[in-house]
Amino acid sequence: MMRVRDLLQIDNQSLAGKIVKGSLGSFVLSLISTLLSFLLSIMLARVLGANEYGVYAYAISWMTLLSVFARLGLDTLIPRHVASAVAREDWGYIKGIFHFGIVGTGLAASICLVGLWFVGFTLQTASDIRFDSLWLAFILLGVTGLMAPLSGVQRGLQQVIWAQIPSLLVLPLSFLSLVAAAYYYFQDGLSAESILRLQILATIITLGVAVAIFVWYVPREIRIAKSIYEATAWANSLLPLVVTGSAYVLNMNADILLLGALVGTESAGIYKAATRGADLVILGISMINMPLAPIIASLYAKGEMERLQRGVTKTARVGFLLSLPVAICMFFFGHLFLRLFGEEFQTGVVALSILSIGQIINAATGPVGWLLTMTGNEKKAALGISIGVIFNIVFCLFLIPAYGLVGAACATSISTVIWNLMLVYYVRGCLGIDSTIIGMATTVRA
Repeated sequence: MMRVRDLLQIDNQSLAGKIVKGSLGSFVLSLISTLLSFLLSIMLARVLGANEYGVYAYAISWMTLLSVFARLGLDTLIPRHVASAVAREDWGYIKGIFHFGIVGTGLAASICLVGLWFVGFTLQTASDIRFDSLWLAFILLGVTGLMAPLSGVQRGLQQVIWAQIPSLLVLPLSFLSLVAAAYYYFQDGLSAESILRLQILATIITLGVAVAIFVWYVPREIRIAKSIYEATAWANSLLPLVVTGSAYVLNMNADILLLGALVGTESAGIYKAATRGADLVILGISMINMPLAPIIASLYAKGEMERLQRGVTKTARVGFLLSLPVAICMFFFGHLFLRLFGEEFQTGVVALSILSIGQIINAATGPVGWLLTMTGNEKKAALGISIGVIFNIVFCLFLIPAYGLVGAACATSISTVIWNLMLVYYVRGCLGIDSTIIGMATTVRA
């Protein structure tokens, strides 16, 4: 007990102290956000039904996929460079990369909006894919992308809690409130399109809060500094980050997109409910990795590789121990979880069990993606995850027509294991670090 109390002291700047304090705050926010998000998911599933919920999930999957291009990988690039700049007190550099991020996300979002419009125009004649839902999704895309530079700078400054408050607390709370109010006044009039309109409004509110928090908490040294730009170097780092991010998101959404296209949006809605349970398995990992990411960049910049290995091993083991009981519950009692969404979602129980197995293996490999992207090895991360995506799409195309939901879950779980093992290999080769729960690196490289 005394050890934990010491770690939580404000003046404790040890690696364990930073991770514990950041993880504790992230845990509280993630727990609240997860509760609100699941209440929202259950409400949407019950109000809309499997088919309308599937239309909504399909549109959001497209938005999530293209949001990677709208963010340009800046949500990874900015924290990495800001953390390094803080170590050398280069405030003008931080201000410059923030301005670069704002301009970049604005341009990228505009391009993505046009691209998604063409996707929607192409798919508007498909059997049960509605063009209006995709149109609203790309409006949501543009608003969402603008938050990446704001949270990126704050994460790099290790203001992890303030960086997460808008997306983890304000967004789900405002969205849930708007949906509840709309359902109260229009009980029989809600559709996937009306829900998307409410989500756009909630995201605008969240963006306003994010801007206010950023303006209030950004250090004075950054505000008064003269911007320093290294646009060419930053731009050269963006492509592999975009590839990595898009490959990761595509791997997480290919199953829903292909289910919607090959089987129908109702199956996509049922599968989406199953993925909500699988997301719970890695909740512990998410709360730990968020504060760990800028610490990785800082320790790597200082050449403290032995310390980095210890921190990675500890966080990997804690994340796995947090994930294991959740995975067991989802494997054996997934039918109880899916019953919350409605009886028509019960057919996703086998898919939930398979996805949970894949996620527990994901947890055992540790923060492989962050270790590569936060140390300048983003090309290796892009290669590994891209290969995983190729496997996922191929498996989905073969398995979904024959096995439906179960085929999609098998494809996603197998591909997740493949790319995680590849990244473990790359982390060991590039950094000499063992990212897994075993934590037995033979050579730690500076």
